[in-house]
Amino acid sequence: NSAAPATHGAMFGSWKRHSASTYAVNMVFMRFNADGTLAGTQKVQRSMTMAVGSNNITGTVAVQTVDTAGAVTAQGCASETGVRVF
Repeated sequence: NSAAPATHGAMFGSWKRHSASTYAVNMVFMRFNADGTLAGTQKVQRSMTMAVGSNNITGTVAVQTVDTAGAVTAQGCASETGVRVF
């Protein structure tokens, strides 16, 4: 991500294989204000599919920004495509 490293912590998450070519990914990282205090978290959910016999991947991404009280303050979504680089 393009945010300055001081504004967020390391991202932690898990991958789950749903089928031979479909995966779910859930990740979270802590966000920090400019003064170093905790601002909340960023939650990321991805669903990815790799075409069988291919090096191409497609997917969707859903993002939630959550404040320290647990309220969702922003949401977003995106689609992604990729090609394996050898």
